[in-house]
Amino acid sequence: MEKVVVGLLGVLLGILINEYFRRNARIEKYSDKIFEKRLEIYENFAKEISTANSVITELTNAEELSVEDKKEIAFQAGLKVVEYTDKYEFYLNEEIAIHCSMVFVATGDIFEDEINKESLADFRQGIRDAKLMIRSEAGLSEMDNFFKSVTKSTPGGKLTEGYRAIKKQYAKGKA
Repeated sequence: MEKVVVGLLGVLLGILINEYFRRNARIEKYSDKIFEKRLEIYENFAKEISTANSVITELTNAEELSVEDKKEIAFQAGLKVVEYTDKYEFYLNEEIAIHCSMVFVATGDIFEDEINKESLADFRQGIRDAKLMIRSEAGLSEMDNFFKSVTKSTPGGKLTEGYRAIKKQYAKGKA
């Protein structure tokens, strides 16, 4: 009787181990394809955000347009970002998609008789945060750190050192 119980336990354990390895193999089989697809989608998402950001930045300097025209153009630029998040919602992180959409929803507040500097600063901060989130979610930040550790590279120069100092001050002020 004891041999039968041990045999059954062995069979059950074998089935569980086989299922575990089968699932892992399936995940590995599709993970490369999914990673490449997500990377492409996030790359294009960053381009959409940069394009809309450029449009809104140009609008802040466009004195020949009325406030209503600026608001409409800003709305249309932001709408393209929101439409992109809707189109690729399956691949995009929901929180990042919401953040990016909300950044552009408030762009109308920037354009008044005079540029609302506080709304503009909030918009620019939202764009910076969005770019960092996208790099992190797409795995680029992790890859950068990996490549730095492998190559042991430390780019230098006055401009690079100045950039690092500003980045360090910004991180301290934000913390």
